[in-house]
Amino acid sequence: VAGKKAIGINGTDAIYHDGSTLTAAGNGNTDIPRGKFGIYHKNKVLIAGNATNRSWIWYSSTLDPLTYDRSVNAIKVSDKDNDELTALVDLSLTTIPGFIAFKERSCFFVDSSDATPANWEVIPLDPAHGCHATRTAIAIGSSILGGDVVYLSQEGDKFRLRSLRRTINYALSTGAILSKI
Repeated sequence: VAGKKAIGINGTDAIYHDGSTLTAAGNGNTDIPRGKFGIYHKNKVLIAGNATNRSWIWYSSTLDPLTYDRSVNAIKVSDKDNDELTALVDLSLTTIPGFIAFKERSCFFVDSSDATPANWEVIPLDPAHGCHATRTAIAIGSSILGGDVVYLSQEGDKFRLRSLRRTINYALSTGAILSKI
C-alpha cells in the first residue's frame, strides 16, 4: 500500500487498486514490474524477486507507485552470482537510512542516504548467509530499543533463525564490512 493505491504482485502478474477500481497492470517498461515482493521506502515502491532479472530491485517514481522506468530505475545487487533476491527489509523505523536486500546465500545493506536512487550504495554484509524464503525476514523493534532484523537462513541441510545485528557486529569486528553502517 502506497498512498491511496494498493499493489498486488506474484512474480507473473501485477494488479493495483486506486481506491475504487481493481485493474490488471500492463507489462510495458513503465508498468509495475513482475516481482514477488516489495517495500515502500523513501516515497518509492521497490519491487524485486523476478525470475528473469534475479538480482534487480526496481523503484517507482517518487510518490507514484504505479509509474516505473524499468530500463533505468533499477538497482542491481551482486548481479554476477546468479542468486535470486528473496527479501527486502525496510529500516525506516531505525536511524539508518537504507534497507536490507537478501539473497538466498548472502545479504546486503543498501545505503539510501543520497536522495537519488541511482547513487544508492550496495554494501555486502554477509557473503555466506542469506534469507531462505521471502516471508521469513522481518524488522523487529527500533534502533532506540535495540531493533534487529531476524531471518531464516540455511546452513547445509539445517535451517537457522539468524540475527542481522549479530551478523553485522561479527563482520565489523573482523573488518569484513565498512564501519559506516
